[in-house]
Amino acid sequence: MAFTEKVKYVIRKKALQRCCICHNIGVEIHHIIPQAENGPDTLENGAPLCPSCHETYGANKTKRKFIKEARDIWYEICEKRYSYSEKRFDNIESTLSDIKAILSKNFNFNETIISQKKYLTFGEIVAFYHNQTDANEIGFKVCYELIFSTFGDENNKEDMLFNEFRDVFVEIFGILLAEKVVNYSVKSSKIDWNKGFTEPELNSIFNVCYINMLILFMQLDNDSEIEKLGATLTEDNNDLLYSIIK
Repeated sequence: MAFTEKVKYVIRKKALQRCCICHNIGVEIHHIIPQAENGPDTLENGAPLCPSCHETYGANKTKRKFIKEARDIWYEICEKRYSYSEKRFDNIESTLSDIKAILSKNFNFNETIISQKKYLTFGEIVAFYHNQTDANEIGFKVCYELIFSTFGDENNKEDMLFNEFRDVFVEIFGILLAEKVVNYSVKSSKIDWNKGFTEPELNSIFNVCYINMLILFMQLDNDSEIEKLGATLTEDNNDLLYSIIK
């Protein structure tokens, strides 16, 4: 026997189509207890694994408990990330207000008013990110991990606020768009990743990424406490130009 299409659909849905171990998109449904040992074709015995993790962990008997725990933890993360709660959204609104104040204080946005240019809509900005070719693989992995996976200093208020900021970004816009924003931010840099990189170079990429994330938030928030930000394309249409909208 094998998992029914309904069981496979439910597992993929609960995991948001991502591997419960590495969180990459695209999964196969793995029998935790294998069919050869009469493992049932049930939700409880199924785990979403990408082909790589399936090959690495699937046949290893000692990893069954690990796979089940990874699955349960990932299901919990997915459920919380997209669950609706009025209190949760009140907390998000408060966090965004705080983070905007920090961004307004610390980042120097382009104050040149763009004249005779059409500001991009949310959909046009998203399409621009998705149409970008892939950035350097090393640069992308380094920056994505630092921006979306590290925790920072728990005693630093700005680090903790940014953690909330990036988590809210993923909740609202999804992991794929987060990856696309980082990809664009890395591409916009002039770093030769094969020769190494410096902290100021990384900070420059982070600033570009933060501004792009804020631009997307601004599309959803017309009553911002800081000045409205907009984006348009440069004359060669290969880059985004940010500006304060007057």
